[in-house]
Amino acid sequence: MFFKPRYNQKLELSFSSLSEYRYGGEMVDEAAHLAKQSEERTHYVFMGGLDYQIDFNDENSSFILYMAGQKTDRDSGYVYGPGAPRNFYLGLRLHSF
Repeated sequence: MFFKPRYNQKLELSFSSLSEYRYGGEMVDEAAHLAKQSEERTHYVFMGGLDYQIDFNDENSSFILYMAGQKTDRDSGYVYGPGAPRNFYLGLRLHSF
C-alpha cells in the first residue's frame, strides 16, 4: 500500500506473515515425541516495512529512507535462549542515474 503526498514523494507500507510447520526424522503415524528420532517445528513470522522516497534532479535522483521489522515465534524442541527473536532494520539510500 502506498500514498503519494506530492508528485515526487512516495510513502509505502508493507506487511506480511508466514506460518510454517515442519516435521523431519522417522516417518511414523504417531506424534513426533514417540518416534525414535524426529524434529518438529512450527514458525510464525510477522514482517513489516515502511519506505519514504523523494525524487529530485528532474527525477534522475532519489533519496530513500526505509525501516523494516520482523518478529518470529517458534515452537520446537530446541531452546533458543530468552524470548523470541526480533529484528529491526533502518537504512538510507541515495540513488542517482
